[in-house]
Amino acid sequence: MSLIKVIATVAALGLAGVEAGAAPICSEIFPRPKAYTCNTEGYVKHVSARLNEPIFKATAEACADHCAETDKCTSFLFREGLCQPYKGSFSKLGFSEHKSFSYWYEMECFKCNDGGVVISVDFEDGNNGKWNLLGGTKEGFSFDTKAKGFDGSSTALRVVERTTNAKGRIEWADVIPLKEGATYAIGFTMKNSKQGTTSNWALLSSELLTISITSGHKKILYTQPEHPKVLAEGWTQFHSTFKVPAGLDEEAIFSIGIKSSGKKMNWYFDNVYIKDVSK
Repeated sequence: MSLIKVIATVAALGLAGVEAGAAPICSEIFPRPKAYTCNTEGYVKHVSARLNEPIFKATAEACADHCAETDKCTSFLFREGLCQPYKGSFSKLGFSEHKSFSYWYEMECFKCNDGGVVISVDFEDGNNGKWNLLGGTKEGFSFDTKAKGFDGSSTALRVVERTTNAKGRIEWADVIPLKEGATYAIGFTMKNSKQGTTSNWALLSSELLTISITSGHKKILYTQPEHPKVLAEGWTQFHSTFKVPAGLDEEAIFSIGIKSSGKKMNWYFDNVYIKDVSK
């Protein structure tokens, strides 16, 4: 299936994108294995077992993905986007349960498979033309990667409202292959220029943004990010899952539709991913 090309204006921009096929994909096991520490708050005494510096990962499963591809990683700490891998036997870390808002996982809490990543984009590269901006006019929106990303990362996708009344769409420029009956996770972090840590502008995302996965005229996913999880520095996290219906085994288009707010504000997107999480 070819890309939809009937929109009047297409402005292409080189943005970073990684189409991974060999990265580990980890799904949490339910019910959680009682023999291991899974999603448990607490502390460890022996922090010398840390592996590398902590990095941002939007979910515990994404942190498990990172651990699975990190040499010697056997467990990790996850706290509101912070992912810290650990090495060695978990029983020797000196773990004790306490109210800490830090959740600990042994890798035995997850089932990990190679492959499955359909899209993984952090916008750090800035030179891969994988995104298009679609809209009725060039004056409606523009976009670039000049903004800072979440958690201190160097770049994010910035979409600028140039008028007070317009509709636009950012679209992944490659079709994505979907498997009949498979379940996929989709997510990204986002904020807007009117959104602070104490404001309610995050709620505008449920009115102004539309996330869609389409195949021709078939809507596989069509949703709005209602009440996304609040992260630091005005960022929020959207996450959802969708299942490909029976009889559909073909390529699809991923896009995010944007309506003008009337305030000429900017939208920021980072850490966009789609991955197969079928058990």
